[in-house]
Amino acid sequence: MNKGNAGNLAMLLAVCGPEELVLVQRNAHKSVLNGLRLAGARAVFLMPETEERTELHLIPSLEQVELTLQRYPESKAVLFTNPSYYGHHL
Repeated sequence: MNKGNAGNLAMLLAVCGPEELVLVQRNAHKSVLNGLRLAGARAVFLMPETEERTELHLIPSLEQVELTLQRYPESKAVLFTNPSYYGHHL
């Protein structure tokens, strides 16, 4: 396991408890999903924006995050990955 994967697991285990909600970009690394599962937390998935030129997925729009937080005000955290899986910095 590399440092980033272990970091995702540690972060989620430190912040989340059973049944707590975390907003997560849909294209998150599998270590994020494993961390949520180990913590017993649940994900609310957000679709990432797509960059037109490269067609790579970025992070969700601010508008989408705001709307989702209004819908799930009990959310414990919002988790985005940067750089992306492909090394694209936001």
